[in-house]
Amino acid sequence: MRNSTRYVAIIVIGIIALVVGVLFQVQVLGYYPTRAIVLIAVGVILLIFGIAGMMVTRNRSRL
Repeated sequence: MRNSTRYVAIIVIGIIALVVGVLFQVQVLGYYPTRAIVLIAVGVILLIFGIAGMMVTRNRSRL
């Protein structure tokens, strides 16, 4: 598996974590305020990591 594929998978997992966190926040999946905050934070971190990884991988391949 190429590095870019891994970073796309990380971005997708981050988006899923964000969606589930928002669903917990608006109480669609139940009342779990701590899980909502944790999932939103993890989703944002994974999105940032995935996007940064894609940029670093792209820049290294051009050298």
